[in-house]
Amino acid sequence: MRFSSALLFGHTRNISIAVLCAFTMGVAAPRAGAQSRDESYKEKMASGQLLAARNKQRAGEYGVTQKILLEALSQAPHSALLLNQLGSVQQDLGEYLEAERSYLRALSATTECGGTYEQLIILQNLATLYLDTAEYSKGERVRDQLEKLEPEALKDHPAEAGSLLNVIGSLEHARNRNDEAERYYFRSLQLLHQAGAPSVIDAAIVEANLGFLRLEAR
Repeated sequence: MRFSSALLFGHTRNISIAVLCAFTMGVAAPRAGAQSRDESYKEKMASGQLLAARNKQRAGEYGVTQKILLEALSQAPHSALLLNQLGSVQQDLGEYLEAERSYLRALSATTECGGTYEQLIILQNLATLYLDTAEYSKGERVRDQLEKLEPEALKDHPAEAGSLLNVIGSLEHARNRNDEAERYYFRSLQLLHQAGAPSVIDAAIVEANLGFLRLEAR
């Protein structure tokens, strides 16, 4: 399952990094003076296009989804949320190399802004891509990015972090690195239990993965 991020309030092509970060996080950035009507219109258009794209993707209309996102990205080429959504639909279409590029571009945008929540979502999508395409060794880059995040940042987003750790555990398991896989599964469970009721099903999946790992080891 790939995650679709929250709605983006769009921005212009030449917007500064500070403003880009605020819009990526879905927070209004301070501006000097009143916001122009043109900028306000573009922001509403970008958020509307992302919502439309998500709805079309859920309906299985991938070609239409891709067209909507590409149009939105022509106005906001560095939007992490739009790039992540584009990677998701490209993955649905079997355009795996293009999906990887979109996820990496999205990750680069969030790294510049320091948006931990968005990083976790995109890293999980990227890890799932590598799992789906059996490119298990590429999971190293996901793991490296994860380990750069502060432990407290993971605790702030336990459901997203726990889900990501589960996928990384599966990548490690696929490489026969079972000790590492078990370690990630355990960390995943701790975070998902911390997240509470909304993550009960996800926690059950991790427990099943851990049980299968131990059964296989026997």
